[in-house]
Amino acid sequence: MNHVQSVGGRFAEPPSPGLAAGLPIPAESARLIDFEAHQRSQEEELLAALMARIAGGEQAALASFYDATVGRAYGLALSVCGGDQAAAEATVEDAYASAWRSARTRPEGATLPWLLGLVRDGGLRHIGPACAALPDLLTLTRPRSAMHQALTQLTTMQRAAVCAAVLRGGDFAVIAGALGTSRGTAKAAMRAGLKRLSAQLRTN
Repeated sequence: MNHVQSVGGRFAEPPSPGLAAGLPIPAESARLIDFEAHQRSQEEELLAALMARIAGGEQAALASFYDATVGRAYGLALSVCGGDQAAAEATVEDAYASAWRSARTRPEGATLPWLLGLVRDGGLRHIGPACAALPDLLTLTRPRSAMHQALTQLTTMQRAAVCAAVLRGGDFAVIAGALGTSRGTAKAAMRAGLKRLSAQLRTN
């Protein structure tokens, strides 16, 4: 007998009998899951112990905490900041400074998610004002123009910095104010943006 069933007006095969019966996870997969859970538990114990030492003012513990987590922190910051390395680096620096200051008062819970929450929020502060307060230069250029094509190669922060320089003048303090970020971040973003823009226009 054919057990093909109609689903939403289309025909589909029924679920695999093994999946429907809820067969147990293979032993090898179960061991892998247990191993990964054990690793996460060990990592959390290590990070929690380091945070306890950081709360006591131990700078060496902060260095160890940084070494153990910075790869994931920077990866998240880079993603939140749209690939802008300068903004991501500033975000990570701010996150660890915040972790140092708030080690004694941080809420209960897993350590790494707390740190990544600091990174995410800091990244949004770096990139959010630029996106909200300034027009995207992509909307001010013709889609098929060489300038538009070159601008697509810039990160969001870089385009915002270049836009601020064009609309508000070239002073880094003014640009930083327009972006809602530090002068260092604004300076790095604008210089990187102009350098990449120039290179793209030369090749087009």
